[in-house]
Amino acid sequence: MGTLQDFIHSKGIAPDSIVAISQKLEVMNPQDRKLLAQRAAKRKGKETASKPYAELNIAKPHSGRGLTAATVASALNEQALSVRQRSKMLRAVNALLEKKKEAAVDMKTLFGDTPKKEGKKPKSTKK
Repeated sequence: MGTLQDFIHSKGIAPDSIVAISQKLEVMNPQDRKLLAQRAAKRKGKETASKPYAELNIAKPHSGRGLTAATVASALNEQALSVRQRSKMLRAVNALLEKKKEAAVDMKTLFGDTPKKEGKKPKSTKK
């Protein structure tokens, strides 16, 4: 068994509950839509286009997509997950632990030495 699978079983957390709580946490709400509009306005504005989002106090909105059962199954089988999927998994597990009145955990506790999934490399422009 892997690190995540051992942790989930020791805490009595079902994989289905991780999927359900992730869907609930990641849903887009009116505040997220407002943040998306602010980010779009920032990109279109001439004086704000070069400034970073953090300088303008514009937070990152939720993606609107939670974890799927297939993603959770992959994680339990020690397959590599992207950083975004790992952070969604961490948020979901911590939310479930909070409901059980237990302490939150960090990435290292959940995933141990499981490798991260590498993204696509940018195409090189050779001319």
